[in-house]
Amino acid sequence: MKRPIFRRLLAVTGSVALGLMGAVALGSPAQAHHPELEPVAICATDGWTINWTIENSETQWEGKITKITPSPTGSLTGGTLAVGKTLPKKNKGSLTAVQKVGLDVKKVSLYVEVLWEKQPGTRDDVTESRTVSTDLKLSDCALGISVTGSASCDNVTGKWNVKWAVTNQSLVDTTAFVITTGGDTTAVRYGTTWQKLANESDIVGLKDKDPIGAGKTREATQVVPGNASGARLKVKLESATDWNKKEVYATEVLEFSEACVKKVAKPEALFASTCDVVTVNLTNDAAATKNAEFTITGANGFSKTVSVEPGKSTTVEVPKESATGIKVTAAGMPDRTYSWADSADCHPIGVKVDSTCLNLKITLDNPANGKQTTIVLTPTKGDAVTKTLAPGTVETVDFPLGEESSLSVEVTIDGKKWDTVSWATPRGCETVEGEVVSTCTGLTFNIVNPEDGSPAEIVLDPSNGDAVKFTLQPTEKATKEFTATGDTLSVDITVNGVKLKTETWQKPEKCNAPSPSPSPSAPPTLPKTGTNVTIFVISGLLLVAVGFAVFMLARRRRLNMTEV
Repeated sequence: MKRPIFRRLLAVTGSVALGLMGAVALGSPAQAHHPELEPVAICATDGWTINWTIENSETQWEGKITKITPSPTGSLTGGTLAVGKTLPKKNKGSLTAVQKVGLDVKKVSLYVEVLWEKQPGTRDDVTESRTVSTDLKLSDCALGISVTGSASCDNVTGKWNVKWAVTNQSLVDTTAFVITTGGDTTAVRYGTTWQKLANESDIVGLKDKDPIGAGKTREATQVVPGNASGARLKVKLESATDWNKKEVYATEVLEFSEACVKKVAKPEALFASTCDVVTVNLTNDAAATKNAEFTITGANGFSKTVSVEPGKSTTVEVPKESATGIKVTAAGMPDRTYSWADSADCHPIGVKVDSTCLNLKITLDNPANGKQTTIVLTPTKGDAVTKTLAPGTVETVDFPLGEESSLSVEVTIDGKKWDTVSWATPRGCETVEGEVVSTCTGLTFNIVNPEDGSPAEIVLDPSNGDAVKFTLQPTEKATKEFTATGDTLSVDITVNGVKLKTETWQKPEKCNAPSPSPSPSAPPTLPKTGTNVTIFVISGLLLVAVGFAVFMLARRRRLNMTEV
């Protein structure tokens, strides 16, 4: 009678034990640890994009990804999910995966296996996996959006030119909205502070309720101050159907690594005039941030364009003929104008030097548009001559050559040495060679014109009788004899119209001695006197007599035909 009761008790006890064992089993780490997978599917014209988020179920332990299997195989294209990656503790981060499939795919799945190594309070390592799948229905297609941007510095304005592009990645038409209120809205950053967009119209080409068709892109521009450090655009897309309205947001942030500075030139033009040209000095200040572009124009079609770098300078010469109404233009500089002006300094006194056979002639010519000038002429011999000439005055000063056949004059104009001029033998004053011989009866002239001479007009005029005139060409010779009357004879010598000297006859002493008896063995001879002397005749300038000497039996004298 007691056995059935025992049996019932045993059955109850067994049930309780099994229940406790099941509770323990369900409460073990193997049952609690698992990866959590969440997919978001976005459809676009080029297919489906499934963005996976993988999180840890455990707040105390990190896991390690040991296996990944997508379906379809090979459809994972990006993200941070990878074998060997650490799965952060719950609420400390997550891993992501991007899966791309065609529009014909109806379902995708992702298998993820995670290992939790043995931790305090657990008996063994725990490996757990999850497979999550999602159906892909075009009717449930999520909206997709991308926002991209680029910025370039406009050095002319000193501002950033930003280009935005908003793309509707979904298969349905959408409406765009520029988000300017709330959290991370459309804004411009200065330093580290974001300033919300003051006026939506600052973004040109994109405004609230602008339509963006399926798979289409809308472009917009924005001008941002040059001192900004960043720009942000936040856009919301809404599906066009009110009965199944969806929305999606996207934000793009552009970072400016440096300020956008307005590049400007700082040009300047200065003028310097000489008697022949106007020099235009073009500079671009070192503080400039771009080249200065100059244009220089003048009379008679003169035009020139010059580019000058910051901190550099250059010059342009405008000839006097084109220097009336010079104009220099450059961005950032008022027009500069200038005209060449005549100056008395551009008309200095003229000094003309002429050498004659007898003197050095200096002609001073002060132009009518010159200025009053004082000239001092200091010769190497004699006194200095000072002349003060008013404009339009001409004066000539002669300095005699004298017997030295050399002369220099230092010319000083208004206290400054101008030059030293020297006498030079002019054509027609070259020397002729010859000798004069005193015989017992008179004077004999033997004259030769050298090969390098010039035609010489010679006149020998004796004290008794007629003058003898003749011309000697270079290399020609002539002999002329004059007989004394009694004990006197003189001959005036003139060359090229200039009387040089008078040659006087002196009877040799031997001519007064008695003649010896003739030798039977030798015929009588006439006495011969004279020694050859070279005559230097400087036509129109000098024929200086050197002297004479009487020697032995016959006396000959050297004749120097130079001016006395």
